[in-house]
Parts: sequence; C-alpha cells; structure tokens
Amino acid sequence: MRNKNFMGSNSQGDGDRMQLVEELELAKRSSPQAVRRVVNTPVAIEVRPADSMLRDQILAVGKTGELSVHSVSAELSKPIAIGGFYCLDFEESDLDLTTQFARCDQISMIAEDRFVVRFRFLAPIILARSTATQEPSNAS
Repeated sequence: MRNKNFMGSNSQGDGDRMQLVEELELAKRSSPQAVRRVVNTPVAIEVRPADSMLRDQILAVGKTGELSVHSVSAELSKPIAIGGFYCLDFEESDLDLTTQFARCDQISMIAEDRFVVRFRFLAPIILARSTATQEPSNAS
C-alpha cells in the first residue's frame, strides 16, 4: 500500500528529513566565496601517521604552499604514500591552524630530497578572513 502523505510522520521518514536538513545546513556554511578562498602563507608542517598508536613518529617535515578550506599543498623532505591518512601538525602562525587529519591524494618529486604533496582534509577547515585571498577567476 502506498503512503499518500509524503510528508507524513513516521520515525524513519523523520530521521531522513533531519539528515537532509543537517546536510543542507552544512552546505550553506560553505559558500562559494569560502570554497575559493586560498592562503599562500608558508607555515611549517609536520606529517605524522593518523593512527593514534604511531602518532609520535614524524614521517616528514616541510612548508605549506597553497591552503584552502578543503586541501593544502606542502613541500616535504620525504615521500609519503598516496591514499594514506595523516595527521598534519602546523606551526603556530597568524592562520591559527589546529592539527588536521587529511588524505594524501597527489605527490610529485621535484628533487632527490624534495616532494610536493597535496592533502585533502577529512572535513573543511576555517580560514581567517583577514589572511585569505581570492583565487583569480578564469572569466577571460
């Protein structure tokens, strides 16, 4: 039998609606302007395993490059595994970045002891508005 009242109140339907409302609220927090915000301030970074039992090991050190709400690029001293999950510790700076968890999705060797790596954060981060710059648009 088909339920004619689409917005009827049943416990599963209410849970689904609440989940959709929560997802909508999360999406509204990430405005297009915030998504495009990029910071190019170099900050020292330490890369550690995401596993809490191994987190005292430093896998690589380096400096950040381009930083956005969803990702960060860094020039590191050692290679790391693509697809691996890492704990990123940032040096104190004007950006006030906390320790973040991220997945490595790209790596390039630029010298024997230098690697450019891109990490995708597991959750969007908040960038200070005063230090952020907008990416140039490709409207030409």
